[in-house]
Amino acid sequence: MPYGLQIVEYTKYVSFFDISIAVFTAYLAELFLAQGNANDVVNDLLNISEQNASKAPCDSELRINVLADIYLFRSINAKAQRNTSEAWYLLDEVQKSRWVKKYGNEGLFVPLTRQKVMMTQSLQQHLILLGNASNYREQNPIEYFGSIKRVFEFMTNQGHPKSVQVLKPVKKYHKFN
Repeated sequence: MPYGLQIVEYTKYVSFFDISIAVFTAYLAELFLAQGNANDVVNDLLNISEQNASKAPCDSELRINVLADIYLFRSINAKAQRNTSEAWYLLDEVQKSRWVKKYGNEGLFVPLTRQKVMMTQSLQQHLILLGNASNYREQNPIEYFGSIKRVFEFMTNQGHPKSVQVLKPVKKYHKFN
């Protein structure tokens, strides 16, 4: 039995709901996605993760971030399976959800927005993403870098001659030689 399926089988029998299981299974699903494995195992892992995160006895930032990640990973999984309408629906759902409105912060929306932009394959949307990246550069440098990286990748893959200029804000911010 593949390792992912063993994890799914094990977590079905766990009788307590724990945020650590939610985190573990969500990021295990992300690992499968990163390897190009968009399938039912990913959905099973995300279902287990959501069950545990939803019933965890806390409304911590960690819990909210895990729930948002679950929707993001589900969207990526749907997109990889060529179900773009489902992918869009999931990204919209998380942004409208009650728990995000109550406990979420702006940093929560960055990966969701970036995923939507990547799905549009629009130069204009990528430039807007680039322009907005400076708004969260200080509070969330990892997401800032992720947005800059995605815009740079898009522009170079599309053959835009000025794509190297995308790196200017990064070079200035990090004071590279």
